[in-house]
Amino acid sequence: DTRPEKIVECILIKNNIFYKKQEQIGNYRVDFLIPEINLIIECDGEYWHNYPNYTPKDIKRDYYLISQKYFGLRLWAKREIEADPISCEQKILRTIDSLKENSQDCSWHEGGIKII
Repeated sequence: DTRPEKIVECILIKNNIFYKKQEQIGNYRVDFLIPEINLIIECDGEYWHNYPNYTPKDIKRDYYLISQKYFGLRLWAKREIEADPISCEQKILRTIDSLKENSQDCSWHEGGIKII
């Protein structure tokens, strides 16, 4: 596990959120899955994921996950998770609350859930 993944895992444990780690979905492996609400949390390294634009591979993957009825939250490893874990915790909790309230009206969005 990377340091950012460990931080996110601690946030999930601290808030009693049931999750699966390194879950396989189709041909893809996701960092964290919260199965209760089909939420995927990704801890993206800035170099490998081409901060701030993402790679074509990431975009293709996101479209596949959306087609399988998953929602996503992408967090930048150093710029978000390591720099400000408290804000990341708040973002994760807000995303979970939003999905629980509006699960029919959300889609994958860079940096969080976008209400349509």
